[in-house]
Amino acid sequence: MKRRLLRLALVLFAVFLAVSARLPAETSAAARNDLDKRSVFIGIVQDSLGTIAATYRGDGETSLAALFRAAYEGLSKWAAKDESRAEFLKPLLDPPPSGPTDFLKRASELPDSPDFPWLAAADAAVDAAVRSLGDPFSHYFTLTEFRRLMGMLSKGMKDYYGLIPSRALDGSLYIAHIKFGSPAYYAALRTHDVITAVNGRKVEDIPRDELAKMFAPDAPAPLSLAVTRKDWPEPVVYRLEPMERRIPMVLSRMLPDGVGYVRATIFGKGMAGRVREALDDLSRRGAWRFILDLRNNPGGGANEALELCDTFLQGRKIVTIFKMFRGLMDTASPLLTRGDESPYEDVPLVCLVNHSSASASEMSSGALQDHHRATVIGTQTFGKGCAQVPFGVPASRGRRFLYLTISKYFLPSGRTIHKKGVTPDIVVKDIDPASDTWQFAVLENWSGTRRFVKRELARFPGSVREVVEDKRPVTALRSWRRFLARARKAFEGLDEHVLEVAARTALVSAWCSATRSMPPCDPADAVMKAAMERLRFECGDLSR
Repeated sequence: MKRRLLRLALVLFAVFLAVSARLPAETSAAARNDLDKRSVFIGIVQDSLGTIAATYRGDGETSLAALFRAAYEGLSKWAAKDESRAEFLKPLLDPPPSGPTDFLKRASELPDSPDFPWLAAADAAVDAAVRSLGDPFSHYFTLTEFRRLMGMLSKGMKDYYGLIPSRALDGSLYIAHIKFGSPAYYAALRTHDVITAVNGRKVEDIPRDELAKMFAPDAPAPLSLAVTRKDWPEPVVYRLEPMERRIPMVLSRMLPDGVGYVRATIFGKGMAGRVREALDDLSRRGAWRFILDLRNNPGGGANEALELCDTFLQGRKIVTIFKMFRGLMDTASPLLTRGDESPYEDVPLVCLVNHSSASASEMSSGALQDHHRATVIGTQTFGKGCAQVPFGVPASRGRRFLYLTISKYFLPSGRTIHKKGVTPDIVVKDIDPASDTWQFAVLENWSGTRRFVKRELARFPGSVREVVEDKRPVTALRSWRRFLARARKAFEGLDEHVLEVAARTALVSAWCSATRSMPPCDPADAVMKAAMERLRFECGDLSR
């Protein structure tokens, strides 16, 4: 079994290296010029669709005929947005090609115009083919988008805004993930929010490369996003100020009565080791039972999940079983922990999850649950039970990449979480980023926010004196609620979410500036309360 897993890993690694070896690390000026020519357009489409047909192992249709048909439809929609594009591509698009051979033959007969946006045309065709698979986890990336994905999984990567945009199957741009502690997180943006405009420009009017650079971490600047959400009558504009600090992969905090709290924000390189260091530090400070928080963790490397579970599981245990689709591998291959001794194999443990806990987070929490090693508390997880591998597109010369599903995995019990998620042992409604609990966290450090409240919120009707002058968090929170109620009444018809989030965003920003830190956890939220109660139930009195 072990040999089969090793053989599979070597095959996948060899495929990736073989493709990557054809891509130079840096693209010369001459090569960049070639990207705008017809031959490169044909090559990108042909290479991409061939790679999809050969390597994709999801449930979508991957015959070359179906992929070229989807590429044709995507290219047609892209051309229809501009009269000159439509006219130029008319010999290719009208009448529809009879198949892949006819498509490529007609494309080769188009004029080799240096002024035509060939690369953008290739993007439209390939992106449509990938979306036709119906797989939200397979993507076609520009170099900037691909670097962002890889950088997110590496240690020390700066992320100035803390959100990851992605293309939906219908072509719209949505927020796939929001990093804990980031400007997007404190602004109360949510996963699945749809971005309709960036810096005042409609998303559909922004070229793909330019749009990717707007979210890239190499040129931080204030970012204005028009966002819409289900049941909102119209988009709301959010302004995100870039954050100059790195978001740690692991945050820890000593809680009362010997409880150690560890939050993993992403399964990046070295994350499991940092969790172990945090556990060691908390143990030295007196912690003897622990809370592992995987809420809003989008996952990452399977190896990090394996090492994390190895810290808590006694002996050699199955963490997950990978199985290739379509008979590429006849038998499933288990991933096993090393079975090394650990001082944390028997400590009382609670694991927190929510709807944004995905992939490696679900693998870890599900394995701990199946082995009865931890009580899982929170809400149903995301439901991503498949694995992806990146492939370079040779004809693009290092500028375009495919990220395709190649396998699915199962938890130790044999259950799949794909499109289902992990069901917590104790279901507790997740904290809303815009809820009173976070306002309470702000008010606990009231000195850093008083000036803002007095200056910025005084324009609303009604006195805010009881808010700005009350230094006690509990009564200040009540005053804050009364203040918002008066503001909503005075501004009847204004979306109350807009009103509350606008005030709360500035309050939290002021709080973070005053403390120069971000809270690793909020002991007042309902999930944390449930975790503490569970530890009390398991261990009796929390005091030793």
